[in-house]
Amino acid sequence: MVAASLSRRSLRSSHGGATVSALEVACVYYVGVQLLLPGQDAGIDLARENELAKGIAGGAKGEGD
Repeated sequence: MVAASLSRRSLRSSHGGATVSALEVACVYYVGVQLLLPGQDAGIDLARENELAKGIAGGAKGEGD
């Protein structure tokens, strides 16, 4: 469960030591899975949020464009 850990972690080797939350990591993971394997169950149901984000960003590039 994503909400189980609300602590923040540091990424020392990349992004200049940026601090990210577990939710941010889960979102990046979900998007990565969907980019590589569209429609694949990533174990996290962020499909609605992903569609909203794609709409804000101007739609899904490469799908019929």
